[in-house]
Amino acid sequence: MAAPDFNVTRTSIVERFHAVLYPFPLDAVLAELPQQGWLVPVIDRDEGGGVRLSAPISKGDVKLAFDQAAKTLGVNGSDASETLREFKALRAFMVERFGLSPDVATHFTEFRCVGNSNTGMRESSTPPEVIERWWQGHERSEAFGKYLSGRMFDEPIGVYGVRMATKGRDANRPDWAELTIAPSSTSGTRIYQFDLIYRNALRDKVEAVAASAQQIILGAIAELER
Repeated sequence: MAAPDFNVTRTSIVERFHAVLYPFPLDAVLAELPQQGWLVPVIDRDEGGGVRLSAPISKGDVKLAFDQAAKTLGVNGSDASETLREFKALRAFMVERFGLSPDVATHFTEFRCVGNSNTGMRESSTPPEVIERWWQGHERSEAFGKYLSGRMFDEPIGVYGVRMATKGRDANRPDWAELTIAPSSTSGTRIYQFDLIYRNALRDKVEAVAASAQQIILGAIAELER
């Protein structure tokens, strides 16, 4: 049996700092990024003196993501490994070249990976069938489907995905983990859509999750298909 296809459509790693002002001298950073292989477009200024770019700052398929007001630094791309590698290289360069004030700490770092994968172990089942079987016997989900079916829809309603997240907390916090897996919205496909978010105050933990994102997601799909 062939290995499942694993396609990332969007991935990002962004670090947010505890700081009053942006913790790096942005003008100097932008002046030196070309020496690190980054393509920096024409720079303009808004009325408040903030940086305004004519195009994204890029290095291959990876793009720089920063927000002076939110005190964030990060990258985004379409390959999780490449995005992680460039984030680590960029951060190491900026800290080595410009340093960080001793009073500046990481508020959190967030990794996100969005994409799709085909079915794995159960090639005879479609993703909607896998999800329905996984939820089968859960009385409250079945009762909720009957409630909705009887009030708004002509067809039976059931659970169409799985969303797991940090227990007992809301998402508006620096430590948060979440994975959503659902059948592709294109009818008749054998594809799952996924969205993995991992946020933590410890950057090393986030980088470890980013490095193993594919194994985490494919492992989760395998668990659903058992």
